[in-house]
Amino acid sequence: MNQFESVLEVREFLSEHVQTVFFTNFELQVRGQPVSDLEPLEPLYSEAEGLILHMRALKYDEKAARAHVKKITEVLQNP
Repeated sequence: MNQFESVLEVREFLSEHVQTVFFTNFELQVRGQPVSDLEPLEPLYSEAEGLILHMRALKYDEKAARAHVKKITEVLQNP
């Protein structure tokens, strides 16, 4: 398939990639349905459609906002 075996590995890649590092509160979806971080990618693959993961923003609650501020501070201190 590709270098990623699970949804969690995709999430980790996105959290370190320069174009997506600022996104901290999101879920990944396949065909409009959220997928668990621990779910393997292979069963999500469809012969007809392939595998397309969509990143959907979630609303921030207090915990998510704190995590976001922490991540942004980290990025600004250690670019």
